[in-house]
Amino acid sequence: MAEIEFIITFLNGEKSKAAEVVSYEWSRDTRAACDGLRLVFLSESEPVEAVALEAYADGKCVFRGYADCQSFSDGRAFIYARSSACLLVDNEAPQLTYNAPCVNTLFLVNAEDFGFKNGLKNYWVRADYPIGRGTSCYGAINSFVRAFCKNNIAVSPDGVLYVPDGKKSYTVDKNAVLGLKKIIKRGEAVSRIDCKTDGEYNRHLKSTLLDKNGIRRSRKLSLSAVPEWQRSTLLSSVIEDSAREYYSAELTVSGVVTAELCSPVIYDGLEGYRISSLVTLGNKNGVKTVIGLSKELELGEVEYVAEQKNE
Repeated sequence: MAEIEFIITFLNGEKSKAAEVVSYEWSRDTRAACDGLRLVFLSESEPVEAVALEAYADGKCVFRGYADCQSFSDGRAFIYARSSACLLVDNEAPQLTYNAPCVNTLFLVNAEDFGFKNGLKNYWVRADYPIGRGTSCYGAINSFVRAFCKNNIAVSPDGVLYVPDGKKSYTVDKNAVLGLKKIIKRGEAVSRIDCKTDGEYNRHLKSTLLDKNGIRRSRKLSLSAVPEWQRSTLLSSVIEDSAREYYSAELTVSGVVTAELCSPVIYDGLEGYRISSLVTLGNKNGVKTVIGLSKELELGEVEYVAEQKNE
């Protein structure tokens, strides 16, 4: 249990190391804006209200977030915290329409006041970008960025907004492997999107790969409220996200894994797979990490216009 050290900041301003850790669960996922951390530790008395939680692996901060919930019973204290990205998720973005916006502008309006740093590429578009009521600060930035790249934005432990690029591979230590399970999930994959912009569902995007594999599952979307420059990327993301776990795997290894999400793995039998999630679990039996993997697919997306058919 010595591989990760936890520092708790309390409401009274004091900081304390969780000395007698019973268990923890640290989770990360490409689909989630925030990392999550569940910590159980022994305490002789009820702890003061917790405000923030940090985790260090080999002296490096790997998690920095804010306490959402805590409890105390029979000498055991529990804290659940989300990473600092929760500030962007929990706060609503200003409702306005940007004219010819860029990422830097969206960052200044939606993230800078929270103390974050901008590590995003400064994409821009010569068109309007409306932010509707109820959109989070995270959503306002992420929706724009995803029009230019496939991955969601993330926030590093030191508060930098970035997009995981998956350029650095993760080499699996064969001696640390505890188990490998390969999975095929056909039930979530969507092979065709039918969409409308001004009346009829006559615009379509189809995956030739999924269609060839016998998957006949469609979704209908209305794009009337979506700026034209975002439409093609949005359609692609629906199919790509649905097929994220079509061919997937779970690789369980001993110890803590601090690899970057979206990184390709180097391990026999897992060629073409990338890290989609990481869950590190620690208890009296030791520490292990369950690595969720997704295989990259050439979906063969084809966009076309045709008259709506009754199906």
